[in-house]
Amino acid sequence: MLDLRSVELGYEYRSPYSATLNELFSSHGGLYIWDDEGFQIRGYLYVIQFDSGWVKVGWTVDPGDRLHKHAAHFYREHDGMKITRMWVSIPVLNPRNVESSLLSQARRLGDGQRFPRCTDTAKHGESEMYSGLDFEEMVGVASDLEVIPVTHEAAVHTIGLRRQTRYERQVVRALVKHLQETQMHDGFAVPEPENIIFPSANTAPLTDLDLTTREDLRRLLIRYKVGHLDPEPQINPNEQGPSPNGMWNRVRRLFKRA
Repeated sequence: MLDLRSVELGYEYRSPYSATLNELFSSHGGLYIWDDEGFQIRGYLYVIQFDSGWVKVGWTVDPGDRLHKHAAHFYREHDGMKITRMWVSIPVLNPRNVESSLLSQARRLGDGQRFPRCTDTAKHGESEMYSGLDFEEMVGVASDLEVIPVTHEAAVHTIGLRRQTRYERQVVRALVKHLQETQMHDGFAVPEPENIIFPSANTAPLTDLDLTTREDLRRLLIRYKVGHLDPEPQINPNEQGPSPNGMWNRVRRLFKRA
């Protein structure tokens, strides 16, 4: 946890990133994400307290840069608001999933007051500002969330699951369109992967199903909750296999925090 009340964070317009911030975040630097194949699989969770009492929660791949930008924005656009304290987690996998849990807790514990945005959009995460929160309580909530620390093995496994989900969704979209047009499986051509990088750190197949068979195409529809669109359903829904919505749970079971 960082006490920032006596730290110059760069409140002036276009103030440069300071050496002080570099020193403060020497152990929480920007994450190397170039091997993640475009998937947002790693990041830091953070909790920020402002001198006005508002608390902001979120995630980022670079805490120092995020703090610098928030400091300048909220000071300039919201009557000189200054950041007083900040908590940053260890690097975790699937930070967006964990952030959803953190946001849910913030909404539950806050007083429901809406932050006055300077624009009609959620610029600089203004939609993630909460009133009536105790900063230390929120830090405790964030610290207790179940996370997967970033390791090479866990990251590669997560990339494989993301690749599988992306490809299978592409096949589902193509198959649903084919079924709507023809009302039959016959004549369906499995599409080539799109927006999936090769070679990959994860060498697992893009799917565990044999997409050349009618039976596994039906299983795929059930897996993605569109089995009702199959004109000839012949599979028990209990045989659907793992759901893509359970990806986070599968990774968590494999690489849960010690």
